[in-house]
Amino acid sequence: MTSDENKSGKALEQQRFQMLQDIAGELSGDVVFPCHFDLVLRLRSALKAPQLSEDQLVGLLQLDPLLSARLVGLANLPDFGPLDGPVYDLPSAVARLGLQRARVLARKLVVRQFLIGGPVSVFSDLLFGFWRHSLKTASAALVLNRHFAHFDPGEAQLAGLTHDIGAFYMLFRAAQYEELRQRPETVKYLIGKWHDGLGHALLGALGLPSRLVDAVQDHDTPRPRLDQINSLSDLVHVANSQAGAVVEQRYMDISAQDPGQQGLNPKFTQLGDEIQAQFDELVAPLG
Repeated sequence: MTSDENKSGKALEQQRFQMLQDIAGELSGDVVFPCHFDLVLRLRSALKAPQLSEDQLVGLLQLDPLLSARLVGLANLPDFGPLDGPVYDLPSAVARLGLQRARVLARKLVVRQFLIGGPVSVFSDLLFGFWRHSLKTASAALVLNRHFAHFDPGEAQLAGLTHDIGAFYMLFRAAQYEELRQRPETVKYLIGKWHDGLGHALLGALGLPSRLVDAVQDHDTPRPRLDQINSLSDLVHVANSQAGAVVEQRYMDISAQDPGQQGLNPKFTQLGDEIQAQFDELVAPLG
């Protein structure tokens, strides 16, 4: 099937339009979706353990972009007591919510992910790719921040972890439509075109502070070569590039010769071993 066939067709166009309409309506509600179904199964079991420390709970939740974003968003609600300012990272969110409350909330969310996640298994390979890329980007953000920036490490990690949350949500929604289930290349094209802006809107709807929401915007858009990391947005952009964009840039109709796409300063690209070690540490709770 040609690239053009994956982008056109009356039935396909109708389902694309319907999906985007459904997404727009759903973003104002209580959004839940799986980021990696095998991970949901592992978390469902792990969260049943009779004794979990705060660090162990954080270690589990930071494996899932949606759970991390939801807990941080909830911790920023006034419902959970007087606020001393926004929470920008998962450990602080769990501390503010309290261990038991955070654990109960996480378990409820994981059960909901499990109950609604079956249809998205048709895109399991794509989900896994985006999940691994998200954790690799979180790892790269931590390492780059350690060497070249000055942000709170938990904030840097969360920004990297959640930067592609729009892609997970689009895969979940696309799985509801027969025409799209049969055309994974079309779904990749839609993700490339829409996941960035959708992720920005989704993180805002989940209640994350604007600094984190804005950091993920335009993370795949080519930029002039960066020699310094001056903002959280810069950090996410470089970390995403270091982690290797999975699908997004190949389906954004961006020419490889785009004058804005000048690559990375070599000093950012010499940390591969350290990033891999950080990634291995991040996924260690999975055994």
